[in-house]
Amino acid sequence: ERPAGINRWHRGRLVLVGDSAHAMPPFLGQGANQAIQDAVCLSRWLRQVGFSETSKSSSLTGLAAEAALLGYTAQRLPPVALLGFESGFLGQVETLPGSLGSFVRDNFFRLVGKTGVAPLVFLNGAISRV
Repeated sequence: ERPAGINRWHRGRLVLVGDSAHAMPPFLGQGANQAIQDAVCLSRWLRQVGFSETSKSSSLTGLAAEAALLGYTAQRLPPVALLGFESGFLGQVETLPGSLGSFVRDNFFRLVGKTGVAPLVFLNGAISRV
């Protein structure tokens, strides 16, 4: 896991995406999904400042590139922080020890299933945020 408060996902030409930027507990299975969304988001921000492999000047220097990288982080940090929180919470509930833990876990999931909360939590990560 990586704390959500770490909000610096780039330094110079090095840019973090996926688990290297925002590793989270595995209980929602969002690693690959979020990495793909990061890549799409990053490419859109870089395209806005004219950075591409075919451009004559493909260096990531300058204020425009820095602004694009900060924009990427600002756009992606809130949704992945929320998913990390949700995944951590579910992990705590799923791994409660003993018979009391089993009772709490089973009734928690029964309740969120019947109230319609479960699909909201599990589908939240599947919705594209880019």
